[in-house]
Amino acid sequence: MIAFNDIPSYIVFNYGLWREGLTGIGQDIQATALLIGLITVVVGSRYFLGFGLPIEGIL
Repeated sequence: MIAFNDIPSYIVFNYGLWREGLTGIGQDIQATALLIGLITVVVGSRYFLGFGLPIEGIL
């Protein structure tokens, strides 16, 4: 995941890669999907085992 203030430099960086015939966007999308999937599995397993959701301690 990227911070919002990094988005302009991320766009410029990927544009430069694209001009040189390289792309990293596909890999970025795959890594983000993997991260979201792993977080979902961990939180789901935690909930299924009866430990609740991590946010419940804050509320």
